[in-house]
Amino acid sequence: EVAAGALKNLAEGDKKTKMVVMQAVESLVGLATSGTDECKRYACQALGNLACYDEGNQMAIELAGAVEPLVSLLRSGTAANKQAAAEALEDLALDNHNNQWAIAQAGAVDPLVALLKNGTDSGKEAAAGLL
Repeated sequence: EVAAGALKNLAEGDKKTKMVVMQAVESLVGLATSGTDECKRYACQALGNLACYDEGNQMAIELAGAVEPLVSLLRSGTAANKQAAAEALEDLALDNHNNQWAIAQAGAVDPLVALLKNGTDSGKEAAAGLL
């Protein structure tokens, strides 16, 4: 959990720091799949931070297989993890039609609608932005 939290914090840094954290994308995808609930949340936040406004990172994160685990968290994660997954998916989809398509194909629409109806305020905001 500590390592995932550290990667989340580093992913908020400058471009050079983000380049270093990008080396851990596959590990972050793994944590989003099989870590503790807190690890999953941190992994989602780190992936979102890395993807935000960076088309190259968005593509690399999608190619690393992040979409399926994030959509899975939308379906069955804790409230905090659903919110974090929606926010990460929103960052992956930002101005990226290929990722928007991949997210829709992974079955994100129904869990996003459910989050829009029943999620936290931030989760609802992310779901609305993605839909």
